[in-house]
Amino acid sequence: MKKHFLLPFFAMLWTSLSLAQTPQNTNQQNLVDYVATETPEQYNQRMQWFKDAKYGMFIHFGLFSVHGGEWKGKLAKGYSEWMPQEFNVDINEYAKTINLFNPTKLDTDQIAKLAKDSGMKYLVITAKHHEGFCLWDSKLTEFDVASTPYGKDIIKQFELSAKKYGLKFGIYYSVLDWSRPEFKVPSQTEKYAIKYLGWFRPRVSEKDEISYMNYMKGQLTELIENYDPDLLWFDGSWQPQWYSLQDGKDLYNFLRNQKPSLIMNDRVSYYHTLKDDGFNLDYTTPEQHVPRNGHKGYWETCMTTNDSWGYKKNDETSKYKSAEELYETLNKVNALGGNFLLNLGPKGDGSLPEKTVEAFQGVKKLIDQNVSN
Repeated sequence: MKKHFLLPFFAMLWTSLSLAQTPQNTNQQNLVDYVATETPEQYNQRMQWFKDAKYGMFIHFGLFSVHGGEWKGKLAKGYSEWMPQEFNVDINEYAKTINLFNPTKLDTDQIAKLAKDSGMKYLVITAKHHEGFCLWDSKLTEFDVASTPYGKDIIKQFELSAKKYGLKFGIYYSVLDWSRPEFKVPSQTEKYAIKYLGWFRPRVSEKDEISYMNYMKGQLTELIENYDPDLLWFDGSWQPQWYSLQDGKDLYNFLRNQKPSLIMNDRVSYYHTLKDDGFNLDYTTPEQHVPRNGHKGYWETCMTTNDSWGYKKNDETSKYKSAEELYETLNKVNALGGNFLLNLGPKGDGSLPEKTVEAFQGVKKLIDQNVSN
């Protein structure tokens, strides 16, 4: 059922916070400790499809796609999905723009078929990016697709399309969430006073941390139970002020107990690197580059075709990587034992940027030419 998004957003946020504080099944007792007990054989068996996949599609889509990196006539210099942070946009004002979200040209079958035809074996869709907007009907917030003119469950559409075209299904979920009242977005002045990365103010209370962890576990439970993902792709965990390595371990075990075969990337925990304390993260995720010697264990390089993950209004005039360059990257990553996750950023109306589609098709053409030679 489509929700009525009529209340001021700040009131909605605190309503969501109250819902998130409703007791969840977050007790770590009586859970199987997969971190400690999974054998190397079991681990490798679970990771087999990922190892064989080699090539996948990353899809960045959200409310940020509607804005295309632009706010009040100004275009962001960085990634489009980071526009609210770059321009210090008030979250209440930003949230009101969900009334603009109506991607009637979105065709998830078209996207899944493009992935399949491009030689890809899996896809990963951004269910919730840093902005906090959810592409499914979450019972824990009204800042979601059900509150928009579009109203339809986009994650379900992608799940069904992935299965239709024989692709493994991955869901991206950001630990960071600018829409939540627990997160205090700093001003430009405050940014430079923060030692770590200069982006986020540390949490102010244990109560906030517990509240958000419950919210996050509740949403991830919704995603597992309702969409049965093969993989969860985490991001935004670079916040040592509150999100510790132990928090990541606890979340990892909590989710593996719900679906033991689930694969999660290293960003489920702080920070994006394999640790030497026995926590066997499933795979590492270098971004926008290929490590000279690859990575220890399983790994995946994610990369854009142009200068932004989410669609940006200057995409058609921005610099695109050539099909030859992307093909060489795919081969290099695979030769070093990794997977290549190539990004697609649909426009706000759901249609696909022509140059991005051409890049995907160009890589596949080179794959086919070299197989036949």
